[in-house]
Amino acid sequence: MRSTRLRSAALVVAAQLLSLAGPAASSSASLPGGLGDPGLRAGDTTPPQVLLAPDREPDGAAGWYTAPVSVTVSVTDDLPSGGGVASVAYELSGASTGSGTLPPSGGIVPVSREGATTVTVTATDAAGNAGSATAELRVDLRSPAVDLNGLSDDVLLRQGAVQPLMYACFDTGSGVAACDAPLARGDLLPTGVLGDFEVSVTARDIAGRVLTRTLRYLVSDRLHFASEAGLTGTPRVGGTLTMVPAIARERQLGSLPCQWRRDGFQGPPS
Repeated sequence: MRSTRLRSAALVVAAQLLSLAGPAASSSASLPGGLGDPGLRAGDTTPPQVLLAPDREPDGAAGWYTAPVSVTVSVTDDLPSGGGVASVAYELSGASTGSGTLPPSGGIVPVSREGATTVTVTATDAAGNAGSATAELRVDLRSPAVDLNGLSDDVLLRQGAVQPLMYACFDTGSGVAACDAPLARGDLLPTGVLGDFEVSVTARDIAGRVLTRTLRYLVSDRLHFASEAGLTGTPRVGGTLTMVPAIARERQLGSLPCQWRRDGFQGPPS
């Protein structure tokens, strides 16, 4: 009988203790599996760590990539029991633009446009701490270009002709690093000797891409015609015939003056 009264008294004391503890005691026991222990979140002042790693080393010169590149994002939190990483967001600026979200552990961010792109990733944990990382990726997808100011291969030049070599190099990606030729811009092509000749202009961009354009030309002392002289119109009494002059392939001559005859008599020049 006495032991029964002691057990009852112990139960009453335990009930009083639970009543004094109130709802906080019961709620703290149900936190695992949610956003973590509020007490741990309150003491969490360290932001998540964000790491950015390109999928490969730059394959061009001066830190440039010669093909699209992807960035692997890794996110860790020093106090996962406090709720861990709540959100991860990225933003692209520069040549490539855009934004988006990633899983709490990270993910892949592709960069495909030519030029310099800045990738910024920000991770925020359950306590509101934010950590970020930034990387710049430079992509060059095309070779440079060479402009010869209208000159084309197999151009014909008369012996002694005055023909300057005008050229320029362009690049829309990393930019032009060098534009080299045996002649300076504006120098005259050698035309004093008959024969076939060539001159090359080489462009190199900062990423290391190279393009060479070669101009081949013939120095001749004879005329080479692209088209012969002719007449247009219908021959009839009272009709009009129009002379079309011959066109020389020599760049300096262009259209040549022509003289025509009718019934053995010389007509006006055209």
